[in-house]
Amino acid sequence: MRKIALIALFVFTVLLSFNIFAFKDKLYKSYNVFLGKIYGIREDVSGVNDVCKLNFYSLSLNALLYENKELKELLRYKTENSVLAKVIDRHIEKSFYILDSQAKPEKKYIAISTQGYALGFSKDNFLLLFSMPGRVINTYAIKEDKKISIQAEALMSGSFKAEVNKEFKIKVGDKIYFDLWPIGIVYSVENIKNSPYDNVYIALPFNLSNLSNVLLIEYE
Repeated sequence: MRKIALIALFVFTVLLSFNIFAFKDKLYKSYNVFLGKIYGIREDVSGVNDVCKLNFYSLSLNALLYENKELKELLRYKTENSVLAKVIDRHIEKSFYILDSQAKPEKKYIAISTQGYALGFSKDNFLLLFSMPGRVINTYAIKEDKKISIQAEALMSGSFKAEVNKEFKIKVGDKIYFDLWPIGIVYSVENIKNSPYDNVYIALPFNLSNLSNVLLIEYE
């Protein structure tokens, strides 16, 4: 009887050992899967970091290419009495920029964009935009080789409003000039009933917030 009991205990111990090994194997496999998932996530994060770096380098390169293009465009208008200037601080809501340039501090300049539009006057590297809200400037349009004087009131961010006699037939797409340079393009003409005038709305054909370089031309 005792012998049978010992045999039974031995069999039970062997079976228990197998179960423990099987459990350990399952546990080990589960642990490996868990590590694999963590490692996979780490790989994914590493991949994301690589993509972010590539995007950053791409954006930096694009910014340099864009700036190089701007400078090339500005050189088309360069004269003996002009100097390139870089925008280092923007205050569009207050209608002024801070510039970095070799401009002569005693001189007054007119600032020209890469697209050839007059933006405002600059002195001591302080550029005050024509489009400062409430400011009124004397501009003109050219119709049939004639100058039509227009008083334009600045609204905001490169836009203006003017009342123009209907007989001049100002239309959408006409350029409005200050001195030798356009300050904007007519984008809307509003008919005023029972009035000889139309409301004419003018704006720059680009976003002032993207401006990074300008050309300063001495202005007497």
